[in-house]
Amino acid sequence: MTMTQHSETTGAPSGSSSQSLLDRDKLLQSIFRISTLLTAPVELDRVLKRILDEVVDAVGFDRGIIRLLDASKRFLETKVAKNYTPEEEARAFAVPLNLAEHDCVSTKVAKTGAYLAIEDAAVDPRMTETDRMLTRVFHGGSILCAPLKIERNVIGVLAAWRGEKTRFFPEEIDLFLSFASQASIVIHNARLLANHAEKIRELTLLQEAVSEMNFSYDLDNHILNVLISSALKIGKADRVVVYILDIEANRCMIHDGEHQYIEDKEEGDIRLNNTIIQEALAAKETRIRSVISGGEAGPVMFDGYPHEIAIPLDIQDKFKGALYLAKRTEGFSSDQINVFDILARNAAVAYDNAIMHSKLSLEAKSLKTEVEKLKEREDRLLGFHNILGTSQKMIGIFHIIREVAAHDTNILVQGESGTGKELMARAIHRQSNRHAKPFVDVNCAAIPGTLLESELFGYEAGAFTDARKRKIGLLEYASGGTILLDEIGDMSIHLQAKFLRMLED
Repeated sequence: MTMTQHSETTGAPSGSSSQSLLDRDKLLQSIFRISTLLTAPVELDRVLKRILDEVVDAVGFDRGIIRLLDASKRFLETKVAKNYTPEEEARAFAVPLNLAEHDCVSTKVAKTGAYLAIEDAAVDPRMTETDRMLTRVFHGGSILCAPLKIERNVIGVLAAWRGEKTRFFPEEIDLFLSFASQASIVIHNARLLANHAEKIRELTLLQEAVSEMNFSYDLDNHILNVLISSALKIGKADRVVVYILDIEANRCMIHDGEHQYIEDKEEGDIRLNNTIIQEALAAKETRIRSVISGGEAGPVMFDGYPHEIAIPLDIQDKFKGALYLAKRTEGFSSDQINVFDILARNAAVAYDNAIMHSKLSLEAKSLKTEVEKLKEREDRLLGFHNILGTSQKMIGIFHIIREVAAHDTNILVQGESGTGKELMARAIHRQSNRHAKPFVDVNCAAIPGTLLESELFGYEAGAFTDARKRKIGLLEYASGGTILLDEIGDMSIHLQAKFLRMLED
């Protein structure tokens, strides 16, 4: 498939070019295979590799490369290379091409949107030292480099190289541009599908993180751990740092994803000196930095991680902080930056809530302690529900009263006459949540057995001779409150059985 000028010996205008153009079946099959990728749900990297394979093999090149513009439109990043040596491939992937700083064939095409056809790379003045530095083969041979465009917007470049010096005929250039045009549409569609899936992934991670942080009310490391793990996953980042400064205590916390450091503010300032975190804290807004091949944007926090972002954490007035992330390759997309902003805001709110919850808990404990002290003082002065006593045994009895008063149950109070059983019963009633209802004291020994049943259970009108109207019993009257059956042992056996049956029901 090598393009040479056989016309001198054969009389034909272009022997090898004609031969490549005549192989229409192979070209049509290649174009068809690329067209099938338009709607195929295939990952972008696989799409790019298949496109490059088809272009290089079908048109008859020895090697090729596809570079795409990053989200900032400032850098051309290598996505796939074919037949490069391992050293050349590593160099191509490691160094994105800066459109403003690097002068080479790919950047020329990306900036102008026009293709370049170089028939002799050894002498063509459009070849630069950057081209020859990127790959040794550019010292000779022929190169075609076409823009990948959607309408008028350049999204990348497709370049192919042939080892022999070649004259490119218009038909061959048109064919290459057709491949580039079709590849642009396939790449654009694959990017849309990938971006859609990526947005869903990022928003799902964000939702899970926000939900988990909002349910945390403790000032432990849970919010911090959720923030760190979620940020790393959302941004596909390699390094993370969370910085929080306690302004009043003049101390800071720095967590690098593995280790946590608590130190004075001055020591923290030394660590953060001239970093993007310091810039974000000073400006109170997100800062993004990409330092490529010796750029002048300031030193990176971690060597080998040129893509950085720092988002301030707007916590309560007494605190301030920042979330930092860094990557080896590729910058952070605009969607990722927006998600980081939402994540940081919710983390700050979670910290605010945890701080407020901690303050309220401390205040509640303080108030509870104060109330208990006042109650103890009141008990010493006025007694516990009119019961005076400060000995350990009396305090134990008061504790038992508080315990049993919290439950709706039947209580047996035992003791000799005059020891204060009624006082205890009244104290239990007043201490309980039934204190607003009646307290009924019934002395079973003072009421004859024949009348006690009527007093307790009441009677209906006409039940006996003098029962002219219905009378409610003391049990019904005390409903919702407390009834004390004093001297219950003097109650008749028959009435005790009836009373027990009533309690069971």
